[in-house]
Amino acid sequence: MRTAVDEKYLVSPPASDKTVSFRARNPKSVPRRHLSRPTSVVPMVKSSIMVRNHRFRFNANGALANVGITVGGVFGALGVVGTAAATVYGFVSSFKIRKITIYDSSTGTNDPPVELLWSSATTVNTEDVAYTTATIPYDRPATIVATPPKGSLSGFWWNSSATAATPLFNLTIGSGCYLDLDVDFTLANGLGGIVLTVATTSAGSVYYLYLDGSTTHKLQPIGLPNTF
Repeated sequence: MRTAVDEKYLVSPPASDKTVSFRARNPKSVPRRHLSRPTSVVPMVKSSIMVRNHRFRFNANGALANVGITVGGVFGALGVVGTAAATVYGFVSSFKIRKITIYDSSTGTNDPPVELLWSSATTVNTEDVAYTTATIPYDRPATIVATPPKGSLSGFWWNSSATAATPLFNLTIGSGCYLDLDVDFTLANGLGGIVLTVATTSAGSVYYLYLDGSTTHKLQPIGLPNTF
């Protein structure tokens, strides 16, 4: 025989209409809809490709005495494409020199000291621009590390419409020395690439020219196809 106490535990109480789950009430537990915001403005993108702080290495296969490195020489060293005639077209539209490092190979007293001069052919652009290994003993390896001084021509961005013969710095360097050129550059965009003349080329071939140009062609690119 069931008692009132038994009925209390056998019969479930009726559910209340006011019972609401706490999770349903908590706004953090309700998933948000991912709605895209309508916009009529297309995001901006860079139209040209920029390469930051790339290093090109050159080896001196002969001595250079106070030879000017020009805008055209740097553009040619950054890459060109050959044609059927003795003409090459650069595919870099602008560059800026970050740093130059020269590893001296002098081993005797008859070897000339290495010198880097941030100057043009006729004027010096800023103070304290000369770097030399003349005071370093010949029996010790020497290294020059230099960045373009503020106010020098080499400290600016140069584009392919500039005069190719504009000198950026002068070099005195012995045979066997190595030179590292650290540079920022952009691949050709709206500006046409620089046009240079060389002695030997093949249509459609990619070359990296000598840093000092085709006339002296002493600073040869290492590990890259080249011509002069």
